[in-house]
Amino acid sequence: MTEVSTMNNKQRIRSRDMASAEQKHWKSIKILLSLACGCLAYLVFTTAAWPYLMTMTHGALETNPLLFIAATAVVVLCAVVLLYRDLDIFRTGISKRFGDAQAIAYGALLLVAVMSKSVGTRGINWDITAIVDELSPISPTLILNILLFIPAGMMMSKMLCETPWRHILVLAVLISIELLQYLLSLGICDINDVLENYSGILCGTITAAWLRAHVCTLCRINGCYMIRQAESAKTLSPQHHD
Repeated sequence: MTEVSTMNNKQRIRSRDMASAEQKHWKSIKILLSLACGCLAYLVFTTAAWPYLMTMTHGALETNPLLFIAATAVVVLCAVVLLYRDLDIFRTGISKRFGDAQAIAYGALLLVAVMSKSVGTRGINWDITAIVDELSPISPTLILNILLFIPAGMMMSKMLCETPWRHILVLAVLISIELLQYLLSLGICDINDVLENYSGILCGTITAAWLRAHVCTLCRINGCYMIRQAESAKTLSPQHHD
């Protein structure tokens, strides 16, 4: 009995050590991924968002470098905190309230970014060929208009894939936003903005559909958002036997 008890204790200690090592490994992965996304957010902000903001304010922000530093720090910090938080609770599920709060915050920021581009300006541009000028060289405005709507496409991916006719509804909403900008003198009603924003939604939709099919999917269980491995990924993973 003593020998059996000793062996059981050793197994428990070994299991505890392995669990502790796994937790440390998971924490390192979370930190590295969070920092990587923080760096990515910094690159996007400096190469696309900041020039875009300077254009919106007619260069007024160039005279305030401290604002640039503060804004960059906030962007990086938010990216790191949000990703770390999500990774921390993906194993047990993301609270629906927390997930919905992130979605609402994204929607609010997106609305502010779209509706405050050129306050006091009014105009219409239906020249669809003007987008060519933004491709060579690539305009920061084009990059930002696409990037801003990729998360929206990922959120609506399942809906748009199951009911393709809703793409028409999405286009109608984007056109309505441009018309609203014109009516409220909040910018130029530009058909190219519609195309760029819709391109971002398409990128997000396709990316999320591929992830659902081959990597993982986000599902709702017992009021929480959970990550589940895709069926095709399960068939490719090695089988574990007890």
